[in-house]
Amino acid sequence: MGNSARAAEPPEKCPRMVAQDQPRPLTPRVWRAAFRPAVDAKTVGAKSADAQPSDAGRQVRLTFVGHSTFLIESPAGVTIATDYNDYVRPDIVPMIATMNRAHDTHYTDHPDPGIAYVLRGWGENGQPAQHDLTVEDVWIRNVPTNIRRGAGTDYEANSMFVFEVAG
Repeated sequence: MGNSARAAEPPEKCPRMVAQDQPRPLTPRVWRAAFRPAVDAKTVGAKSADAQPSDAGRQVRLTFVGHSTFLIESPAGVTIATDYNDYVRPDIVPMIATMNRAHDTHYTDHPDPGIAYVLRGWGENGQPAQHDLTVEDVWIRNVPTNIRRGAGTDYEANSMFVFEVAG
């Protein structure tokens, strides 16, 4: 098969890399993120004259688990797995799991029973999902989004999640 025939093939929309043999194992990577206030908290509507800026040394840990899953660990110890699924899971049972239904590699119908909060990005009976959760130093909320289904669109049938951690 020549290069011209290969170029004519449409690209795969969601590669099933998790279902195929890998030439090498996926190694989780860690990105460190520090919360550092841009301005002194006293100047941004602080509640009292004694208010201090947040501790700039607090660290948020972000680990790529695989495919579309990241593990977020807050300074207070809250753990969150994004796009929690049946194919790639973190080594620990997270406290919170978010899922969307873009593809079956982004959710599971059987989350670990040890997960305290399972946030599905889709609602019941055609209604959009509504999540607004605060656990320790983590605030998670969703933004309903549309999703393509075949030739059509399901309106507000999926979600993006917004995570505010340590600040």
